[in-house]
Amino acid sequence: MKPILLVLFFLSAYQRAEAQTETKPDYTYKLLVKFESICCGVPDASPLEKAIQSFKKSNKINTIAATKIAPMGREGEYHIGFTLNELTRNQQKKFIKKIKSTAAKMKDKGQATCELDVIDANADQASSVSRTKITY
Repeated sequence: MKPILLVLFFLSAYQRAEAQTETKPDYTYKLLVKFESICCGVPDASPLEKAIQSFKKSNKINTIAATKIAPMGREGEYHIGFTLNELTRNQQKKFIKKIKSTAAKMKDKGQATCELDVIDANADQASSVSRTKITY
């Protein structure tokens, strides 16, 4: 009788431990580009898109995956997160440098800023923020 109880105890403990370690979606981004408004909307994304296409062509990359996180404010603010899992470390460094340089020049309406190694703080909250997978 004791061995059966012992086995049942360990099985229930294992099930509880496994339930606590359920995987959540990964909202960790190597690079997060924030499209921010200063008064009148966000900057046009076409310079960023052109920089990504140029990088892909020069490095012979088929696709670069990203996540669009929106809405982040009342004037069209949004973020684009890149995990960069499809790139080597060297390519990641080059990509980040190119995107940071491009974002610094994007000031037509608002501004675009970059952050590195970001864990999305809104990931666990039920909010009006949506995440859309995009590929370049």
